[in-house]
Amino acid sequence: MFLSKITAVAVLALSLIAAPVYARDLDAGTYELIEYAEELGITVLTNGPNCKGQYGTFSPRTMTIDVCRVSIVNGKADMEAHSTVRHEMIHVAQYCAAKRQGRLSYVTLMEDKDKFTTFVTDSISLDAIEEIVENYPKKHIAPELEAAAAERVISATEILDIVKFRCRDGL
Repeated sequence: MFLSKITAVAVLALSLIAAPVYARDLDAGTYELIEYAEELGITVLTNGPNCKGQYGTFSPRTMTIDVCRVSIVNGKADMEAHSTVRHEMIHVAQYCAAKRQGRLSYVTLMEDKDKFTTFVTDSISLDAIEEIVENYPKKHIAPELEAAAAERVISATEILDIVKFRCRDGL
């Protein structure tokens, strides 16, 4: 079901504020990430029209983040919604970094290839790595691996700091 922007943010916000932080996936800082996305001019939607089987999308063209597969249980967004917001906000930071470099596509935030490889392999399973490699165009593999790793091991508060730094000149 498609929720309006206001309803989507309200539902996520209410569910995230009340969510206890007992796992990396349920992250109280997710609400601040959503607020900052909106400050940048990004519309955050849940289960919107761009949801076609994936967990989420960030579109620089439309300036939207779609958080897909969101389930609200007992007034709280599921853990996947929190994780997806972190993941898509890493893509926002990658987009800002690319823009600062005069590039049209995403770039990885970690420039040191050895540190990047260690970060990815320490953070996500080989099966997850293989799935990304098999399902994404070549130019999107490294940024997608970085976002997949980051969503699992970096808090929303830390990702907010990364996005603020990378997007300090705006989108």
